[in-house]
Amino acid sequence: MQPEPAGNDKLTFGNFNIFVVETHCMRLETAERSENVYKRELT
Repeated sequence: MQPEPAGNDKLTFGNFNIFVVETHCMRLETAERSENVYKRELT
């Protein structure tokens, strides 16, 4: 088997990083929303 070109590798790694960041931001937003709902129910 031939090793993959470094350019391809970097691109995939970059896309993976973007995916991780987006997922993390979505999780933070969801957590904030559920926290706000919880606070509203308390008051």
